Amino acid sequence: MEIKKYICLFVIVFSFLSCKKEAREHEKTLQSAPINTQGYQFISYKKKELSADNKINIFEYPDTKISIEYNNSTYFGYGTKSFNIYQSSYDLDSGDLDILRYDNIDTRSQIFFVELNDYSLRTYHIYVYKSNSMYYLGELNIDLSKIIEKVNKINIEFNIKQSDENFSVQSIVNGENFSTLNYKLGNPLNVYKKYNNIDEYVFGNTQQTTEKNESNDESFLEENKKTPEKVTNHLIFTKDKSGKLVINTEILDYIQKNTTDSDNSYTIALSKYVTSLIINYYDNKSAEWTEEELFKIIGYSSNTTDPLFKKYWKNNFNKWNNGKEGYILGFCNTAYHDQIWNKLTSNFKKNNYYNLPYLEDMVWYGSDFDKTGAP
Repeated sequence: MEIKKYICLFVIVFSFLSCKKEAREHEKTLQSAPINTQGYQFISYKKKELSADNKINIFEYPDTKISIEYNNSTYFGYGTKSFNIYQSSYDLDSGDLDILRYDNIDTRSQIFFVELNDYSLRTYHIYVYKSNSMYYLGELNIDLSKIIEKVNKINIEFNIKQSDENFSVQSIVNGENFSTLNYKLGNPLNVYKKYNNIDEYVFGNTQQTTEKNESNDESFLEENKKTPEKVTNHLIFTKDKSGKLVINTEILDYIQKNTTDSDNSYTIALSKYVTSLIINYYDNKSAEWTEEELFKIIGYSSNTTDPLFKKYWKNNFNKWNNGKEGYILGFCNTAYHDQIWNKLTSNFKKNNYYNLPYLEDMVWYGSDFDKTGAP
């Protein structure tokens, strides 16, 4: 009888421990389960370039290419099997153009932020690719005017959450929350034009351009003084078919001959463009040029802009932003001295200052800049 009692007690204890162990294992399994399956991962492009006619921005990814073209409307090109062009009516007329891509492996959708960087204002136009259809979500603006002068570097990130057809986009600037906007998928965009591949699209557009080189036409340059970035950001420094740097010295000559103390739109735009290339290369680790090519771009640009800045800025403080815009080598010396100055000036000497008439003098002028500004 006593033995039976112990046997029953043993069975009860064993059953209790087994249940407890099973509960613990179940609890452990639940704790290891993924909490968020809706995350988007940033995907960086390998290369960014302009088409031969300087009209189409091409972003090359490991799995595909994306194109952006602006001509009264914006044309967004995307495709894997075929290459589709989607037309939208928003403006991309001025500013530095870029694209940010985020992939969601769970929902098999992608989000693209077409970024227009106009110094203190970043504008993003958002596309979603889902279930073999392209959607336009809308516009997102980030006004940096209150912080851009207070920091040396701006870092913008996005936290994206998706629930069925609803999207929440949180903007994070330098690690701090800036805004959160909500979007909803509407009707998919119609395909504006369809091509077999991106090469057919780019080649077809290039063939349709006239043989006349508009960038060398003074009337064309005169007409674009109100939107100088169209010229300085796309027509001066380009690549040939083999990918080598090509410099349009005729536009640089035009800028030197036509800049005055009160008419300096091209000079300011060119200096902004080149300083943005420097920032992208050394801070953002994203660049379409090698360092050697970047040095040559800096050399040719500063040979153009810096003598004009030195000559005119004291005559018209407002137009030259009190001596804070229009120079390039002074920026290199003060803002990126440790990263670039010695390598840059050594490169100039090695290349005999590219046989440019003002570059060596402008190196000496730039070396006199300090954090308070121009000498």
